[in-house]
Amino acid sequence: MDCEKSSQPNSAVERATNLAGHGFLKGAIDVLEVELARAPDDGKAWQLRGELLHQAGDFATALDNMERAQLLVPLTQRGQLVLADCYARCGHKEPAKFAYELLAGEAELDATVAIQVQQGLGSLGEWREAAKLCRRVLEQTPDDDQALFALARALLQLGQPSETAVPLLRRAVYLAPHVEQYRVALVTQLVDQGRCDEAYAELELLPVGELKHVCCKGCLRRLLELAVLHGDSGRAAAFAAQLAKFAEQGASAHGGE
Repeated sequence: MDCEKSSQPNSAVERATNLAGHGFLKGAIDVLEVELARAPDDGKAWQLRGELLHQAGDFATALDNMERAQLLVPLTQRGQLVLADCYARCGHKEPAKFAYELLAGEAELDATVAIQVQQGLGSLGEWREAAKLCRRVLEQTPDDDQALFALARALLQLGQPSETAVPLLRRAVYLAPHVEQYRVALVTQLVDQGRCDEAYAELELLPVGELKHVCCKGCLRRLLELAVLHGDSGRAAAFAAQLAKFAEQGASAHGGE
């Protein structure tokens, strides 16, 4: 019996973490609500509740919880990331920018968190800071495919020529050939350079069934033209179907206004 007791989570934070880990998100949030009614100065409980509310999509309440937490305890990197994202999603651009930049400046930044920070900076249009962070990640881990892809995207957003992005994208594709997004980006940049044969050689490596995930209309048009140019009816049909779906969604949106 003693062994059974010792294996159970003791604190509300531990119980909530255990519940959330098993998919009981609402139950975990409720456990923390009860705990915080009893102990309103429990900063760790406020932080975890904010993180779980963020996961549940309640960004305004999550922001309130994270702001309470940071007054009581130093936020973890994940907590800082959630705080920044909540600011951004609630329309508070300047606090979001400050929170992302503060996190980006940490001496030891987890690589996964760094990529999410880069994405957050990009969503705010802070591409120069995003590129700087990617370069820092790549100095420490040169074979980080996510950072290579993110840097290529940031450079293109900053108006750099596609020639600067292609080597980064090629490296990302080499390191993670299963990630469709990398290869699609490489194909579109090669098309922009007029290197259509090279672009089609890369496109051929993407199974037709995986092409339905391309979500950029401009990319789809270029890929459709490339497939037609090379007589690839299967891929051309897949791209045409996606473009038709976009057109249908647009028509539905206008019809609902």
